[in-house]
Amino acid sequence: MDGPIASAVVLPDELSLPASPPANGHKRRQESLSEDTSKRPRLENDTAIQERRESTTKDTKDDKPAPVRRERGRERRLFGAALGALSQNSATTGQKRRAEIEKRQLAQRKQDDQESEQRKTERAARRKEQRWKEHKLLERDMVCLDSLHLTLWMGAYDS
Repeated sequence: MDGPIASAVVLPDELSLPASPPANGHKRRQESLSEDTSKRPRLENDTAIQERRESTTKDTKDDKPAPVRRERGRERRLFGAALGALSQNSATTGQKRRAEIEKRQLAQRKQDDQESEQRKTERAARRKEQRWKEHKLLERDMVCLDSLHLTLWMGAYDS
């Protein structure tokens, strides 16, 4: 074991740490040319990286819209689907039941109003008839009283 030991660590030829902060204001030390040569090679294929880069730039650069004919057909289909969904009667069983109950209640209210109106009319007719009867009785009584009064008055002159 006389020779050097193989190691994955490569030491630069000269170690020079700046004593003062660098002029550009960064705390990292400036890279030298010798460090570039001492770096390990990448494990991935350069072609795969290049393809990935190209595909991301293609997506951002060359966004071509799909043919107008195809888009128009898609828009029509979507519009038709939306219109169909809106035109459907989407009432659930609960909503249907509520609507039936409301319809029955409305019919009941209408019938009650009609009956109430009929009772009012009947009461008004009975009152009118009662007043007419009372009026006739009063007239008859007045005639009787007048005739009695007249007879009494005339009898007073006869004696």
